[in-house]
Amino acid sequence: MAKGKQFEIVNGKAVGRLTFGIPVPGGPALDFVLREYTVADLIDAEQEASAMTPIGFNAQLLCLQLERAGEFAGPFTINMIRGLKAADWQVLRGAQQALEAVGEAEPPSAGQS
Repeated sequence: MAKGKQFEIVNGKAVGRLTFGIPVPGGPALDFVLREYTVADLIDAEQEASAMTPIGFNAQLLCLQLERAGEFAGPFTINMIRGLKAADWQVLRGAQQALEAVGEAEPPSAGQS
């Protein structure tokens, strides 16, 4: 990862490091892996937090997108996301948005329309 950069996109996943960490069992985890969201993730996040409340919706979506924080592999809860410091929330939101942009830039596979 480039100096000063808090995450990078590797094989369709955001891999990075937080300043304060995600509160998980065993203590705050600094390293994270975030995957692209699926339509199922969007539906599930919307059911948990109204899409009319963007912060709550994005927090629920992060719970679903997080694959790993340190050695912790989930499940991630909304209370873990609530425990983030603002600087780490911004890093995770940036990673979430970067993954969305990557997904939008990918052309459909051959045979799909």
